[in-house]
Amino acid sequence: MNVPAILTSNSAYGTWHKCNRMRWHAYEAPNGTETRGWERQRLSLPLSTGGWCHRVAQGLFAVATGLDLSPLWNQVVGEAHPDLADALNGLQTPAEGISQVQWIGQCVIGYRSEALRRGLDLGLQMDGSLPEERFVERTIAEQSALLEAFGWAFLRVRLPKLLEEYELLDVEREEYTLLSGDVGLQSRCDAVLRRRSDQRLFIYNLKTSGNPDKRWKDSFEVDAQLMTETLAVERRLGERVYGVIIDGFDKGVRVEMDFQTLKERPKAEAEKWFGQRSRLIYGYKCEDIPGRPTLYDYEGTTRKGWGKFAVWEETFNVEAKGAADWGMYSPVQYWINWLPQEQVEAAFVTLPPIMRSDRAVESAVRQMVSQEQNIRAFRKSMEANPSYKAEQLDAYFPQNFRACIYPNRCAFYELCHGNAADDPASNGFQPRTANHPLEVE
Repeated sequence: MNVPAILTSNSAYGTWHKCNRMRWHAYEAPNGTETRGWERQRLSLPLSTGGWCHRVAQGLFAVATGLDLSPLWNQVVGEAHPDLADALNGLQTPAEGISQVQWIGQCVIGYRSEALRRGLDLGLQMDGSLPEERFVERTIAEQSALLEAFGWAFLRVRLPKLLEEYELLDVEREEYTLLSGDVGLQSRCDAVLRRRSDQRLFIYNLKTSGNPDKRWKDSFEVDAQLMTETLAVERRLGERVYGVIIDGFDKGVRVEMDFQTLKERPKAEAEKWFGQRSRLIYGYKCEDIPGRPTLYDYEGTTRKGWGKFAVWEETFNVEAKGAADWGMYSPVQYWINWLPQEQVEAAFVTLPPIMRSDRAVESAVRQMVSQEQNIRAFRKSMEANPSYKAEQLDAYFPQNFRACIYPNRCAFYELCHGNAADDPASNGFQPRTANHPLEVE
């Protein structure tokens, strides 16, 4: 393959639009390795949970349709057991195939291992009421439960409907397409689907959000960047890709809670932390009458004896609920199957297929090519005159100060406003891991 001089992705291009300086730190800055850019050593909470939700969905697609899961399985096992990755290479995939239970469980193990190994960047200023270690430990346990809940919920209410309406062709296939003589676009969509009713092709894209409101939904109608990913699939398969399917998973907003009682808006003297407001991992129970089975509900109440609980910490009376036929299961699996169908469905926001506009795609490609050519020219100018780095950064990669602390504290805040710029590696940053194989220079 003849690789063009400039390689980009929608993530890199989107970063440029969010903040030019962020693009420099994340994708253009030299770091002594083959892949440019820096990333925080600690994982971003929303990005890490969202990324692992993608893996869960992709694996469940593959298991349900009989596609080869080996590449995905090897990646997940490598995250769960990094010290054994080389020794296990090629041996991880069970000979008799992988079950849905195995896949969800292995993804949870992989997420926990990665989060414990690297830590979580929660993007919050601690008030000192709770030691950071306990805060992070609790958050990893909660996010692991949320990831597992997503898997069981997706398996229960979304996957059957998707496979009823669409035929699965590909899962997380690495794509590449040439946009111009010197700019190439790398992409890796969650899945490629063929609609059974008319045989039209669509790209499937899972999005996770803590607040999928109307503005969130409407933003995809004008997001031509999403449509550029259709080009690679279209050229590879030799037939038109008609649009994109957006499946949104509502993780719930993060709210301040009392660490002990899980009540929101805790009292001043309480140990405080931030938790996810989601019925998939938090419920309500009453166990104030000796001898009576514990009562459960998914809605809050002020009735005496009722309190909030974390689903993953609960020991359910499974036999009393008639769930023994499910076989081996966890508290989270039990809860997702216990919840009414409509409550589980409410966690997903499925948009109607967004049909591709050729005019919008052509315009997006022209803009992407022009901007990426400019970014490369800016980078070369900086490399030619390293003594003027600060002045050139301000000229070529200006900061968008509105993105520094809203909606969350920027991952590169210390590089712009702190003392980390001179030595990122000693101040909580590490060389960026390449998202696509062609990125390695």
